[in-house]
Amino acid sequence: MDNENVNFSIILIRNKQKTQSNFENRSSVDLSINDEFTVTIQTQLGTGYRWILENDSMSTVQLKSEKVLSEDEEVNQVGQFQHQTFHFKAIKEGEERIRLKYGRVWEKNKNPQKTIFVDLKVKNIGDNSNG
Repeated sequence: MDNENVNFSIILIRNKQKTQSNFENRSSVDLSINDEFTVTIQTQLGTGYRWILENDSMSTVQLKSEKVLSEDEEVNQVGQFQHQTFHFKAIKEGEERIRLKYGRVWEKNKNPQKTIFVDLKVKNIGDNSNG
């Protein structure tokens, strides 16, 4: 079932400017140090499944936050869809592949239902501070 297409979006924040792009299953993103970006994927937590960051460690980016946003104000409605977000910051020059899998946290040895990949290239291009 992991061949199923997965649509997701990435919002890139560079010099306080936001750019959103939509992808399917895989993407490549060019970043500068201090750029921030958010990966947003639809999920349905009531099923026990969620998106899980598979990377044990990352050298070029840092996970700043992970959140779940509801599509509806009635958060506890059975079968409701949510959006799961992963917010990262580029911290070091280099290349990295972020792997997100859709599975149940307690089923560690089972193949994920779905997987997405985000290939990153981080370059040191001038002062790109977002603060």
